[in-house]
Amino acid sequence: MEIGDEVLAIGNPGGLDFASTLTGGYISALNRTLKSNSDNGMTYIQTDAAINPGNSGGPLVNMYGQVIGINSNKIISTGYEGMGFAIPVSHAKSIIDDLISRGYVSGRARLGITAGNVAGMQAQLAGLPSGVRIIAIDPESSFATVGAAVGDIITKADGDTIENMEDLYAVLGRHKPGEEITVTLYQPSQNGGNGQSRDVNITLLEDKGETQQTVSQPAAP
Repeated sequence: MEIGDEVLAIGNPGGLDFASTLTGGYISALNRTLKSNSDNGMTYIQTDAAINPGNSGGPLVNMYGQVIGINSNKIISTGYEGMGFAIPVSHAKSIIDDLISRGYVSGRARLGITAGNVAGMQAQLAGLPSGVRIIAIDPESSFATVGAAVGDIITKADGDTIENMEDLYAVLGRHKPGEEITVTLYQPSQNGGNGQSRDVNITLLEDKGETQQTVSQPAAP
């Protein structure tokens, strides 16, 4: 592909009400990086074809009908227009092949917990730090052997401050199953006083589809 090539984006902006919408435009740039979305080395096709919420996961095709990308992101800000991005299909092919042959994407790490965000204002009102609260711990998880408990809050992982699930996923994206990372846990006090923080070493498990099968959890109370 080259800058200036015509492309079409197909998707469902806004859901089923506007299903199978087709928009057109040009390739604006290639090999674009997008801050934290490129932490794992991912680069993107930039296009001015309209990509709206609901288009994500839809195909970006050339004028021969060949899928060249998977619609992914859009910059939404005052002064920006026509800034859409797609994952190049060359990057996605190994993932597609894995899904077909294994039913999951190999080599991805997981912690073995179910968790939810502790929102900033919510955390302040409850006297808790922002982070990710543990809702459930799998028996095979290292968290089950280091004294972690449901209700503990992950505030740091691998040296990074954790304020939400996205931060945690960014850390996991840098590691492989079997690797060990240091996680800072905040354990709230049972009597209403100040809680305690401590570091634990966690060995990462392989995500064989467990994370994708887990129903998204609401923000922790």
